[in-house]
Amino acid sequence: MPNRIQNSLRPNPRKCAFNAFWGLWLTNLVITCVIASLYVASSPPAPSWKHYLFIAAALVSNFSMFYAGAALFIFPLCMIWPRRGFLTAVTLLVFVSLQILTIIDTSIYRLFKFHINGMVINLFLTEGADDSVDLGWATWSMAGVVLLAFILFELWLINKLYRRCQAAPEKPIPWRYWSTVALFLLATVIIDKTAYAVSDLYNLREITRYGRLFPFYQPLTIKGFAEEDLGFKVEREHLTERASHGSTLNYPKQRPSRTPLPNYPNILMIIIDAWRYDMLDPEITPHISSFSNDALVFKRHFSGGNSSRFGIFSLLYSLYGSYWHHILNERQSPVLIDELLDLGYQFKVMSSTRLTYPEFRRSAFVRIPEAIEDNITGYRGGERDPKLAKGFVEWLKVRDKTRPFFSFLFFDAPHAPYTYPPRFAKFSPAIPAANYVTVGQSDMPRLKNAYQNAIYLDDYLTGEILAELKLQGLLQNTIVLISGDHGEEFFEHGHYGHTSSFSDKQTKVPLVLYVPNREPGTIDYQTSHLDVVPTLMELLGYTSPPEQYSQGQSLLSVSADRPAVSMGWDKGAIIDGQNCIIFSTETYNSGHFEIRDSEYRLVENEAQVLRSKGNVLAQTARGMGEFLR
Repeated sequence: MPNRIQNSLRPNPRKCAFNAFWGLWLTNLVITCVIASLYVASSPPAPSWKHYLFIAAALVSNFSMFYAGAALFIFPLCMIWPRRGFLTAVTLLVFVSLQILTIIDTSIYRLFKFHINGMVINLFLTEGADDSVDLGWATWSMAGVVLLAFILFELWLINKLYRRCQAAPEKPIPWRYWSTVALFLLATVIIDKTAYAVSDLYNLREITRYGRLFPFYQPLTIKGFAEEDLGFKVEREHLTERASHGSTLNYPKQRPSRTPLPNYPNILMIIIDAWRYDMLDPEITPHISSFSNDALVFKRHFSGGNSSRFGIFSLLYSLYGSYWHHILNERQSPVLIDELLDLGYQFKVMSSTRLTYPEFRRSAFVRIPEAIEDNITGYRGGERDPKLAKGFVEWLKVRDKTRPFFSFLFFDAPHAPYTYPPRFAKFSPAIPAANYVTVGQSDMPRLKNAYQNAIYLDDYLTGEILAELKLQGLLQNTIVLISGDHGEEFFEHGHYGHTSSFSDKQTKVPLVLYVPNREPGTIDYQTSHLDVVPTLMELLGYTSPPEQYSQGQSLLSVSADRPAVSMGWDKGAIIDGQNCIIFSTETYNSGHFEIRDSEYRLVENEAQVLRSKGNVLAQTARGMGEFLR
C-alpha cells in the first residue's frame, strides 16, 4: 500500500514535459513579442491609438502563428520522448535561436527597414565582407553576452518548471489557464486578419502599410470574394489622397529644385512589352532602327526587373524594385509625375493591358487617373495595339497645343501568347502560344518567330506615331524614349519567358533616347532604367543631386560602367560586366544566393567573387533602405 501511494505521487513524465513545454513556449512567445516591439519603435509614429491597437494585434498574431507552427512540429516529439534532457536540447536549439534571430532581424530593420534576406546573410557571412561591413568588437561582445544570457535563462526556466512539477505532481496547471491563453491568442489573430482585410477592402493605407512591418506577416485580402460573391463595389484605383501621418517612405528626401526653362519639351515614352536587347534589329524593327540613327542608343542597358511590375516601376521611379510594396501601400506618385504636374504638363497614358495589374493606377499614375486609357477592346495586344496607336495619333491632333505633354504608351503584343494580324507574320513557321506542360527546346524556334512577328507589329505602329510627330513638327521639341519593360528568354539559358531568371535575355533591353538638338550616337557603357528619371529631370532644368529622389544617374553625364540592380518577385540581382549576383529579397527564402558569370553559368570561385564584390553588396543593401524612414 505505501508503494502505491508513493507511485501515485511520483511525477508523470508526460505531464511534466507537457507543462514544461507549454510554459517555455508561452514565456518565449512573450519575450519575442517584447523584442519585436522594436519594429514599432523603429517606425514612424502611428496616427492614433486605433492604429497602435492593430499593430499590437498584428504583432502578437504574427509571432503566435509562427510559434504555433514550431509547436506543431516540436510538441509531438516531446510527448514521444518526455525526457528532460530532450526538452532542454530542443529549447536551447529552437527557442534560443528564435530569440537571437528576432534580435538580429530587428537590428537590421532598424538600420535598413527590411528584414533578413539572402543579401544580408551573404553580406555578413562571406569571407572578406568585413572589409565593407565591420561589426566591431563591441557588437560581437554584446552578441555573446546576449546569447549566454538567453541560454542561462532557458536553463533556469526549465529547472523551475520541472521543480514545480516534482514538488506538486498532483496539482498540474489547470486546463482553463491554457484554454484562456489559446483563446486570447486566437482572438488576436482574428482581430488582426479581419482588420487588415477590411482595411484592404476600403483602401485604408494607414492600416495596410503595416503589413510589411513584421517578418513572415501573412495579410488576408477579400476583395475578390467581396466583389464576386457579395456584390460589393470595390474601389480599386482612384483613391489618390495620401495618408498624412505614419508614412514609412522618405521619398523624395527633398523636393528637387530647378532652373526655369523658356520652353519645356514634350516627353513621350513608348514601352514594348518583353522587348529584349537583340530585337533592336533592322529586320525586326525597321522603323525604330531607322529612327535610332538620329538618337542615342544604349547598347548595354538593363531593366530594373525581370517582369513588367518591377521594370516599369524602376523606369518611372528610379528606385529599386524592393520599394514597390511601400510605394503601393502609400499610393506615392513618382517625383517625375509630381514635378510635371507642377510645371503644368498635360498627360496621356495608354496601355493595351489594364493598369490595375500591375497596380500602376494606384502607384505611378495615381494622381492622373483621368489621363489613363487602358480599357482598349480586342483580343490581347494583336488587336489592341493598333487601336492604341490610332488613338494616340488622334489625341495628338486634338490636344491642347499651348501646353507641353507627357505620354506613356505601353504595347503588349510581344507578351505571350504572342499576337499579331496575319499581315505581320514575317517570320515563320510560328506558334503564338506554348503548351506549358510539354514545352521544350524544340518549340523555341517557332515561339521565337511569333514573338518577333509581334515586335514587328509594334515597330510598325511606333513608326506611325513617329511619322505623326514629324508631320506635326513635334520632333523639334519632344524627347522620345523607346524601350522595353523586360526581356524574353527562349531557352538560351534554360528558361522560357521572363520572371524566371536574371539572364541578359530577361533583363537586358534596348534603349533609344531621342533628345532634340543633341548629337546621335551609340553608348557602350552599362546603364539601367534607374537612370531614366535623373536624365529627364536634368533635361527639364532640375539641378538637385539625383540622390535626393532616385538611385540612378543621368545617362547624359556619366561615362563609366555602374552595376545594375534588377528585381523580381522574391529575388534580386546585381549585374555588372563580369557577374550576376542573385540574392533573395524575402525572409522566407533568405538562404538563396548564387553567382553567375557573363554567360549566366554558375561560377566555381564563388568565395573569391564575393570577396571582390563586398563594397557592391554593402552599397546595394544600404540602397534597399535608403528611402525608408
